[in-house]
Amino acid sequence: MILIGVVLFAALSFTYTRNSQQSADNLTQRQAELAASDIVTYAQRVSRTVNSMLSKGFSETQISFEGMDPTYIYTNTNCTDDSCKVFGGSSYGIQPSIPVDNWLDYNGHQGDYAYKTWYITPQYCIPRLPDATQCSAGKGNDLVLLLPYLKQSLCEMINVQLHLPVPVPTPSSMGTINNGNQFSGNFNIVSTLLDDAALNGQSAGCVRAGSTYYFYQVLMQR
Repeated sequence: MILIGVVLFAALSFTYTRNSQQSADNLTQRQAELAASDIVTYAQRVSRTVNSMLSKGFSETQISFEGMDPTYIYTNTNCTDDSCKVFGGSSYGIQPSIPVDNWLDYNGHQGDYAYKTWYITPQYCIPRLPDATQCSAGKGNDLVLLLPYLKQSLCEMINVQLHLPVPVPTPSSMGTINNGNQFSGNFNIVSTLLDDAALNGQSAGCVRAGSTYYFYQVLMQR
């Protein structure tokens, strides 16, 4: 089993290298490796913090991400003190992360909503079953941390590190990234199903919709 895993990882790395050489971005393979590790590590830390808060008795609607970004304010009126804030809470010790310019595909995206920031939304549903019947408004919506507008080579390297497919999965839609869909304590919005079969049960990964690449991390599975 170990030998098979090594062979598969080597094959994915070869595919990444071949594809990234054909892309227009300027990340070296080593830069992509380090950036992918930074992105995945940070996202996992946020996820662990959210789940730790839930285990302490906070409800899913109380969790607040206020303080994560100075431009996109994640006010949650259900959170009344710092104890339910992921960022700025006295006991969690997690600091906001600002995405690095070199991670992002700025062509055509610099003016887009949530460019160069992490975006937290309840609009996605990552299927646990092939037909994803659990995905519906207010029911199957997972709480997801999203980093949009990544460079192709970085997105591919993230999937190499997570042992996911390269070329990356392509769900039919990533919904709408805007103020109305960012998390404020409410889950009752229409969910967007990430409907590529390769994503079934995957709590994190990088995907492409159209010509845009996105990294996602499930913070709370519902």
